[in-house]
Amino acid sequence: MARLILQPTITNPNPSNAIGTMRKTTILATFCLLPCVAHAQYTPQDACRDYAEAMGAIPHVELTIEDQKEFQIYDGSTHQGCSVAVETKWSLVGDNFRQHSVLGLAGWRQGGFIADGAGSSVYEMVRNGVFCMVGYDFMAYFDEQTDRFVSGDDLSMYVDCAEKAK
Repeated sequence: MARLILQPTITNPNPSNAIGTMRKTTILATFCLLPCVAHAQYTPQDACRDYAEAMGAIPHVELTIEDQKEFQIYDGSTHQGCSVAVETKWSLVGDNFRQHSVLGLAGWRQGGFIADGAGSSVYEMVRNGVFCMVGYDFMAYFDEQTDRFVSGDDLSMYVDCAEKAK
């Protein structure tokens, strides 16, 4: 483990320089240490709050946030965490809306699971010891009589987050 020792160096006996050097050291220490503190303290509830903010910004019919939720993932394991779900309509968000723009937040990377279908997708996102199962679905099918892809108006998006197993 690395140790950080902060000792201001005073090369000029002028007191105003000493204060300036100490301020620079304090500012530098703050910028160097804050990311480490934020990284160590990121929780599933922080993830749900981030996703709720992103998902709540789009026009929606209903937004649900559960601080405590037990959920099961693709391998059958059960996890305790939190959840965010939004119900919206294509007619509200527009035809050019892309779910990934809301569900793929900055600072996250894709984990080891993805499933994609015509009207639904689910994938794992990972960040700082937290994982989220992120998904969306809408009614969609290919109508063989009209030879067209048909999609309903309802769109559901959800995020279930928990601590990643160590």
